[in-house]
Amino acid sequence: MTRSTRAARPGGGIWSRAALLAPLRHGPFRLLYAGQVISNLGDWLDLLALLTLIAYQWRLGAAALAALTMAQLLPLAVVAPLAGVLVDRWPRRATMLGCDLGRAAIVLGLVWAPHLPAVVALVLAKMTLSTFFDPARQVAIRATVPEDDLLAASSLGRLSVNATKVLGPALGGLLVAATGPRAAFVADALTFLASAAILSRLPRLAPAAAPDGGRRAPRFWREFRAGFACIVRYRPLAIAVAAATAEMLIVESNDSLTVLAFKGLGMGEALVGLAIGASGLGNVAGALALGQWGRRVPALGLMGGGKVLVGVVELGIGGALVAGLAGGGAWVPLIVVNGIGFAAIWVAYGYILQRETPPDLLGRVSAAATALQTAAGLAGPPLGAYLARRLGVGPVYLITGAALTLVGLLVVLAIPAARPAPCAPAADAS
Repeated sequence: MTRSTRAARPGGGIWSRAALLAPLRHGPFRLLYAGQVISNLGDWLDLLALLTLIAYQWRLGAAALAALTMAQLLPLAVVAPLAGVLVDRWPRRATMLGCDLGRAAIVLGLVWAPHLPAVVALVLAKMTLSTFFDPARQVAIRATVPEDDLLAASSLGRLSVNATKVLGPALGGLLVAATGPRAAFVADALTFLASAAILSRLPRLAPAAAPDGGRRAPRFWREFRAGFACIVRYRPLAIAVAAATAEMLIVESNDSLTVLAFKGLGMGEALVGLAIGASGLGNVAGALALGQWGRRVPALGLMGGGKVLVGVVELGIGGALVAGLAGGGAWVPLIVVNGIGFAAIWVAYGYILQRETPPDLLGRVSAAATALQTAAGLAGPPLGAYLARRLGVGPVYLITGAALTLVGLLVVLAIPAARPAPCAPAADAS
C-alpha cells in the first residue's frame, strides 16, 4: 500500500476529533506509537536500575557513573552515521524487530552482569542497536503518516518521552525497592519483547527506491557522505540541525549544574524534586499544545521561539543567582515555562527533520544529525564544569541563557531565507 493510498484513507472515530490525535487514525502509526511508549517506559526502568546497581549495590563512584554515561552516548556519536546508511538500505520492519529482540537479550544479560566492565559492554551493545532502531523508526513514521499529520506525530513522540519520564522512574523505584534492580532489567527486557510483538503487525516497509532505479548500488562511503551533504546543502535542515546541535552544547553545559542552581535559588530537597517534575509537566503541556495548534506557526519559528523562551528563563536564573535572590518555590512556574520551551524546540525539530528530508535519505540524515548533537552534548559538561570553577554557577547560567537566546533569534531571523529547492535524492548517487 503506497503512502498516497494511506493518506487518502478517511480517518474516523476519536482520532479525527483533535489535531494532536490525527496521526493515530493511521493503523501502522498506532502500532509504531504503542511500541514507542512501551520502549520509553522500559528505558526509564533500565536507567534507574543501572544507577541503583552501580551507586548503591556496588558502591561505585563518579568514575563508574561517567563510564556508564559514555557507554550510552558514544554509539550515538560514532556508530549512528554508519548505521543510517544501512537503515536506508534495509527493510524497516525487519530492522526494528531485530533491534528490539537483540536489545531484549542484551538487557536480560544485565541480570547476571558480575561487574562494571560487563555492564558497560552490555550497555554499549544495547545503544549500538538503538542507533539502528531510531532512524528506522523515523523512516517508518514518514512512510505511515501523511505530511499534514507530521507535526502532531512529532508532538506525540515528545509526549511519550516526557510522560514516561514521569511514570517510569516512579514505577521503577517501586520495583527496585520491592525486588532489587535486577528485576527491573527483566521488566525492561519484557518491554522490548512487547514492542517487537506490536511492531511485527506492521505492514512490510521496504526501503525507498534507489535514486538510479536500483541499477547500481552506490558505494557505502558515498551514501554515508550523502546524509551530511543533504544537511549542509538544504538550508531549512542546516538551520534546524545547527540550532539543535548548538542547543545541546549550550544546555548540556549547565545541565549538570541544575541541582546547584536550584539550591542557590533556595530550594530544599523536596522542592528540587518538584522542580524537576515541573519541567516534565511543561514538556508534556507544550507537546499537547503544539500537536493541537502548532501548525499555525512556522516550524522554524516554533524552534527559535522555544530557544528564546528557555534562554530568557536561564538568564533570569543566572541573574538571581548572581544577585543572591532566592525565591524557593516561586521559581517552579518559570520552570514549567522552561519545559514548554524545550517542547517547542524538539517537537519543531522532529517535524522539520521529517518534512524536509527526502524519504530515501531520512535514515542517514537522522543518524548524522544525532551524531552531531551527541558530540556537542559530550563536550558540554566539561565546558560547564570548567566555567563554573572559574566563574561560578550564576555566571554560567547568564552565559548559556544569553547564548541560547541569541541562537533562537538567529533561527527566527533565518525564516524568510529558508526556502531553497530541497536536497535532491539524486545527490545520493553522484
